[in-house]
Amino acid sequence: DEYAEADDGGLYGMLLCRALLGHVLVDTERKPDVDAIVQRCQSGAYDSLCGDRWTAVGTFREFVFYDANQVYPAYIIAYRRCTLEQLIASIRQVAAAATLEVATAERAAAERMAADGTGAGAAALGGAAVAAAAEGRPLGDGGSL
Repeated sequence: DEYAEADDGGLYGMLLCRALLGHVLVDTERKPDVDAIVQRCQSGAYDSLCGDRWTAVGTFREFVFYDANQVYPAYIIAYRRCTLEQLIASIRQVAAAATLEVATAERAAAERMAADGTGAGAAALGGAAVAAAAEGRPLGDGGSL
């Protein structure tokens, strides 16, 4: 996202691609010799290039492909940048909403069990118990982040 620019609404765009790297030339130089790299890649010895900026200057790895058939754009992602604190607050908000949803389903199941005695409520409560177990928490416990 180093090169992304926000639109008027503050959204950034990104393509998530599937790519076939093949035989990769990895470059870790701080100031790479671009002409030499292009010549090596276009000679047929390499299928793609990894500009390992992580090793060189502590930023990101960049991949370069010389054949468009090696890259398939799979998803378009729109996102907003946020601070770590904003991300944690957002995760807590989603977790609280999910906890409320489970508690509401549990209450409705218990009410059905009491009202009709047919077992429909028990099946719904069983589903809530399975969901709670899958999340590694006791039934009715919303947990915390």
